[in-house]
Amino acid sequence: MKSTESYYRLVIDLYREAIKGDQEMNIKERIYEARRQLSMAITTAHVLNNTDKDLITLKSDLEYLEGCI
Repeated sequence: MKSTESYYRLVIDLYREAIKGDQEMNIKERIYEARRQLSMAITTAHVLNNTDKDLITLKSDLEYLEGCI
């Protein structure tokens, strides 16, 4: 399982790409993949009885970003 910090980095990088508006990058596909990864991390946290608060917040941030583009 990745560290929470690596998921923060992933979300920040996606926000940067969205702000740049780089059309060569398929940002929607990248957001979808990041959401999928976060969903799996949330499930893993539940199974291991770990906190998932930060992961859920990051997933919500990605959903907001996807709605903005």
